[in-house]
Amino acid sequence: MTMRVRLMGQVIHLHMPSIQWIIKALFVGVLLFFITNYLSKTTDRGPLKTESKRSEDSLFRPLDVATNQKPPVAGSGSHMSAMEAGNVKTRLLMQVQRDILRNQKRPPDDTYNINVTLSDNTSMDREIPDTRPEVCRTFSYDVDKLPAATVVIPFYNEALSMLLRTIHSILWRSPDKLLAKIILVDDASTREYLKEPLDRYVRLLPKVELIRNEHREGLIRSRMRGYRLATSKVVLFQDAHTECNVGWLEPLLDDLMKHPQSVIQPFVDGVDRLTLEFAAPPTYYRGAFSWDLRYTWLRLPEHEQIRSIETGQPFFTPTVVGCALAVRKDYFDHIGWFDEGLNVWGGENIELGFRTWMCGGRVVTITCSRVGHVFKEFPYQFDGNKEEIVQKNLIRVAETWMDGWKKYFYPDNPGVRLQAARAERGRTEVARRTD
Repeated sequence: MTMRVRLMGQVIHLHMPSIQWIIKALFVGVLLFFITNYLSKTTDRGPLKTESKRSEDSLFRPLDVATNQKPPVAGSGSHMSAMEAGNVKTRLLMQVQRDILRNQKRPPDDTYNINVTLSDNTSMDREIPDTRPEVCRTFSYDVDKLPAATVVIPFYNEALSMLLRTIHSILWRSPDKLLAKIILVDDASTREYLKEPLDRYVRLLPKVELIRNEHREGLIRSRMRGYRLATSKVVLFQDAHTECNVGWLEPLLDDLMKHPQSVIQPFVDGVDRLTLEFAAPPTYYRGAFSWDLRYTWLRLPEHEQIRSIETGQPFFTPTVVGCALAVRKDYFDHIGWFDEGLNVWGGENIELGFRTWMCGGRVVTITCSRVGHVFKEFPYQFDGNKEEIVQKNLIRVAETWMDGWKKYFYPDNPGVRLQAARAERGRTEVARRTD
């Protein structure tokens, strides 16, 4: 059976099989159009923004856990596309994440002093505002000339979604070539969701290693345990409730290559503990301390703030905030690391500032590197009396580094002086050796 069709003045004879083939081709073409259109919408970066309710397929951006590669990030040099990275293991990772967040048995939000419910229902790889000054976005870095870095993250009974978001922000926003490893140090956590479920999840992640302390060691000694396992030229120490922004790593590494004798920190933005809003402070501050050796903020002079915003240049700071900092391993070995005689948490950032400046180094804030931090009253949980532990740490710092100036540290309090008399003297010898 044939059909005659007049086309452009000519008669064309179409056989019935030809007509059926044309109809099938049109049907397949229309079907492919709708499938392609649907996939382009569901894989677009838009749905990955923070949502009030967790999406089944947008908990995180795809990571190719089989090849340790990530979708391309600006300046990363990655050659994989997001579609290529969406493999079977990525789907498995998403399923494991959903399972452990749904099935975790955790205390109420008040226990963590943050809105864990909102965190659990927010994408691990949410979009956050680029808080860098405009000039920073024009800078480029040759990743082939920068060293790789290891990130050490101690944690104790941390909210699971907070910890995972910290990890994901590092993996997603770090050039693959510049990230050697993430070392998680579990300081003998007691929460079940941080045991087998976390083990299962971490095994699916690229470049992440989990080690566990048999007993509570505290923040400082846990950091040092992770540090000793690092083999990269640069090591970063980071809290487990932080969030790295775009382009955060390259400026840190670039500064350490130019100024090896440095302890540096990113510019710390705030992540609201209740709303999780990521925002830069309206005014620039540097880290400082009062005579009782408690950390405090000093507003940057207006001319220095303008210079930093307009040029993207770092600015000096007496000490670091402590939630995120970077060092060259050779320099940190030279000046003697963290003081492991300080217990749990408190005073280690003041001590490191004293040590670095008094041993001929520099402490700076890198304006073009932005890391968000959830500020809590006590970011690291204690076994024992918090104030007593912190006070003993500060006495140790004063006795080690302040010499004659320590008279301004001690209040008119016989109890504090008695504690000082009993304080260990080992760090004084270290201070003398670093003169």
